[in-house]
Amino acid sequence: MTSDINQIRSQLMDLNRMMLSVWQQRKKRVHEIQNLKTANPFLAEFKHYDPHQEWNLFLGLSRPLKQLSQRELLSLSLLMEDHASAPRLYPEWSRGIHLESFKSELNE
Repeated sequence: MTSDINQIRSQLMDLNRMMLSVWQQRKKRVHEIQNLKTANPFLAEFKHYDPHQEWNLFLGLSRPLKQLSQRELLSLSLLMEDHASAPRLYPEWSRGIHLESFKSELNE
């Protein structure tokens, strides 16, 4: 039994390492996109946030996102915000900014 637990813990450690590696790869790709946008005057306005791209992202991930717990969603939101490296320029998904318009509609 102890060896089973140790084996599973080892597998979990491997998964954690892979997850951290993927996060770093993601951050690098986000910054590559931002650099390319900065170099293009037509895209520079959307260096940190492109509403069309965000919409496509959420549409493409809608099924897996529905399977996440609230804390997992929060973690993903915080990760995306951090990788954008743009306080006040990138939507604060973790604060539910995308739900604000729906709140007012619900109250009417």
